[in-house]
Amino acid sequence: MAENGAGKWQLAFWIMTAVCFSGLAFIGNSVSANERINSAEHKELRECIYNQLMVINCRLARIEAHNNLDGK
Repeated sequence: MAENGAGKWQLAFWIMTAVCFSGLAFIGNSVSANERINSAEHKELRECIYNQLMVINCRLARIEAHNNLDGK
């Protein structure tokens, strides 16, 4: 009878181990997928910021050139 009770606890242990392992695998996969999505979004933002900085740089160069022509 003690052996039968021990078998139930072993079965419960392995079932819980499998459930926890599956949960951890799911969470790990979700984190990886989220990181890939964030990486793509960050790349898009970097490109947008770079383009805006280039526009600002061109405008600043034109202002500096204009100021130098006036002799100020």
